[in-house]
Amino acid sequence: MERESRIQIVAILSMVMLLNVPAWGKYGGGRGTATDPYLIYTAADLKALGQDRGNWGYCDHYRLMADIDLAGVEIQPFGTNDERFVGIFHGNGKTVSNLKMAVSSGNYVGLFGCAEAEIRDLRLVNVEINAPQSTYVGALAGWAARTVERCCVEGGMVSGLNEVGGLVGENGSQMSQCYTTCNVSGDKRVGGLLGESLQHAIVSECFSTASVSGTEYVGGLVGGSRGVLKDCYATGQVNGTVMVGGLIGSNRGDGLIWNCYAAGPVHGNAFVGGLCGFEVVCYRSFWDMETTRQSTGYRGVGLTTTQMRSADTFPGWGRSGAWTIDEGNDYPRLAWESRPGSPLTAPAFPDVEGAGTADSPYLICTNGQLNAIGDCPGEWDRYYRLESDLDLAELDEPFRLMGYDQLYFTGTFDGNGHSIANFECPYAGYGVGMFACTLGAMIRRVTLVNPYTEQNWSISSAAWWASRSKGRWRRAEPKAASCRVGTASAG
Repeated sequence: MERESRIQIVAILSMVMLLNVPAWGKYGGGRGTATDPYLIYTAADLKALGQDRGNWGYCDHYRLMADIDLAGVEIQPFGTNDERFVGIFHGNGKTVSNLKMAVSSGNYVGLFGCAEAEIRDLRLVNVEINAPQSTYVGALAGWAARTVERCCVEGGMVSGLNEVGGLVGENGSQMSQCYTTCNVSGDKRVGGLLGESLQHAIVSECFSTASVSGTEYVGGLVGGSRGVLKDCYATGQVNGTVMVGGLIGSNRGDGLIWNCYAAGPVHGNAFVGGLCGFEVVCYRSFWDMETTRQSTGYRGVGLTTTQMRSADTFPGWGRSGAWTIDEGNDYPRLAWESRPGSPLTAPAFPDVEGAGTADSPYLICTNGQLNAIGDCPGEWDRYYRLESDLDLAELDEPFRLMGYDQLYFTGTFDGNGHSIANFECPYAGYGVGMFACTLGAMIRRVTLVNPYTEQNWSISSAAWWASRSKGRWRRAEPKAASCRVGTASAG
């Protein structure tokens, strides 16, 4: 009897182990956890991952363990809009080469066709993506959300219809330290890195040298942008018809660019610019008028090649630690590229006393110093103190609002009991106060005298405050103390 019991126990344990073999032995091994990810060693493992749609898990981890050559391997995009690839894919610094996709119909084309995932440290080399009738086309992903970090496309070509990018067709992710060096072509919303970047997507420390061609919304880095581009550049050739720019084709909503530049040749017929093809909110961004062959542009500042190679041209760019420059020899480059050069260190406000800290706030004494704050989002989390009464009627340029949708003023502004007279909002629209959009800011002891705005919205020192709670955006009151408005006007 005892012997039979032992035999039954052994049989049960054997069955349990057999049932778990498929989970433990999936792909090249691993259980899909953060400490024991699914392992991808071969082209067969990678292809199996793409075919395993019913088993993708939002928290599943995958790790590439070897370089993979896909020459001669037929592979389909991972995920569709109805069944997105989800999970966390660690490229592990490895290379996937010779990815080839020829698609005659259907959208969401790329290694990850439609991905709501975290994708990191993956290098794609010599890609060939040909999808002339498809929307959402990119070598890495046709559509991406969540996170994309340290990914690149080197060489080859990406071709589609609309929302076509060298790396990602349409981006809703937080993307950083990515680049492309391929050829990109399409019709509308075509970019060297991204075809389109969506609202609230932040793209930082990225670049492209891709050659880009399209019809409408064509940019060296991004075709159409609704999100934030910061600390980015593009140097590839751009050819288009309408809304063509060295960095982005055009803003498509509340998009903005900050600490960016473009330096590649730009050709187009209408709404063409060295930096942007059409209107976009722009902070301390530039284009090389000589190399882009564009003397004008919609926003940004056009400079000579010599000026673009001088550290003095880029005050405030050093705050993020993102940039270096080989003085006199090269444009600014991203620090992670490890190019020759030294960090950019020119201060954001060279004529303002103070360090922007609680103990040593920036001391604002003139109209020009106050207006400079609005041009430097990298300093919107600092401390400021007003040292005298100001009259903005004497300001000889439009006032630059502090804070913007997607990029908020979060610092402390102490009016110190002083007043600011004759503030006039430079436009009518969302966020029309002196502090247009704030988040957790402290604004105190300041009086606005005779301010004017064209909207019947708040014209106080902080017009709007946006906070995010459970995925929803709402209006609320900023933190304010002893602030007053006198004799306000509204159209």
